Amino acid sequence: MHEIGLTIAGRLKEGRGVVAADVTLRDLLLASLIPRDELLHDVIHLRNQSILISLVFLFATILIVLWLAHRISTSLRLLARGAQRIREFKLETIYNRIHEIRMRFEVLWRDAELDYHKALIHGTDAGTDPARRLHERQARIRDDFAFVARCNIGGESMSQSDRKRLARIGAQTWLRHLDDRLGISREELSRKQHQPPPELPVRDPLLADKQEHLVPRRDEGSPFGNNTQGFAMQVPEYRANHGELTNLSVVRGTLTTEERFTINSHIIQTIRMLSALPWPPGLRQVPDWAGNHHEAYCGGGYPRGLVGRKLSIPERIMVVADVFEALTAADRPYKQPRTLSEALGIMKTMCRQGHLCPVSFTLLLTPNVYRRYADAYLDPFQIDTVDEEELLTDIAEPARRPSSGLTRFAS
Repeated sequence: MHEIGLTIAGRLKEGRGVVAADVTLRDLLLASLIPRDELLHDVIHLRNQSILISLVFLFATILIVLWLAHRISTSLRLLARGAQRIREFKLETIYNRIHEIRMRFEVLWRDAELDYHKALIHGTDAGTDPARRLHERQARIRDDFAFVARCNIGGESMSQSDRKRLARIGAQTWLRHLDDRLGISREELSRKQHQPPPELPVRDPLLADKQEHLVPRRDEGSPFGNNTQGFAMQVPEYRANHGELTNLSVVRGTLTTEERFTINSHIIQTIRMLSALPWPPGLRQVPDWAGNHHEAYCGGGYPRGLVGRKLSIPERIMVVADVFEALTAADRPYKQPRTLSEALGIMKTMCRQGHLCPVSFTLLLTPNVYRRYADAYLDPFQIDTVDEEELLTDIAEPARRPSSGLTRFAS
């Protein structure tokens, strides 16, 4: 995102002299992509020194915004699951609980074998084959665990039938003989205090959503305070939900509603901290520009849910740059980088769905922007053939006539 924004913004201040006060930002963006020899004669008349100063401030603003965005407040546990940290317990780690769940299935497997041997010793009802029953139970256990393991990956969306099957599997029980309150943290223990410990042994569900899985909020449900910045994000009831069924039933991806809110909240902290700084007049847009790059043109973004023209032109450019960089980045441990054609195809769909400003997307398609970025920062296998004409077809009326989607630039 840093380099894409600078590629666009850097071209804004190129030229021999200054630009006229009646030139719109759309003209500057489009003119910046024209060869310099044509630039002076075809687009811009050089008159007003103050506009050049404004463009320098604009360039500095975008530089600061792109550096600050995503770097002020992030969740290491969610964004860098392998990060090392100080441990409270010797066995503590960032842990995939599928190992714990697999052990419960192993208990069911062992119970099936024990029931088989008991049947051989004590005899069974006429017509009952203990060996056949054992094989059927083991086949079901194996198949059920394989299904749960697939649900854990989060590669495909979960259907309603998948969630129902998960609930049926989770309703099975296993026999626990040992106290689950030993060797745990004070925080974990405090979440178990709402009810007395059960008498052992006790039958626990194979997959559970327990009260102790719910981590209460520390902000009394008001993470925005007095909300003077106009945040419009829906706040979950709990800070975290570690319920096994809840997590395995996530419809798309791997993040629960609570985890998604935690990740999205980084932008709230970004805006708050940046807004508290004494910015000079030319840089006062930095908090909004850094904080609004997750907004959507249709109003479905966050943190404010801004719609269309309520997003300034630089903010629309930031949104496009952020999406393009996210789709093509090769340093994200949770996804594979997209090729140019794949990334731009996805972005065209986002334009058609109203998530991206079509005009800003049109500017990205100019070869001097996405091609220069690709040559400098993408891996060779990502740089494939792009059909720009097809990408510009039927994305939206503003994309075919850029002047209809942009307002005048005010410094």
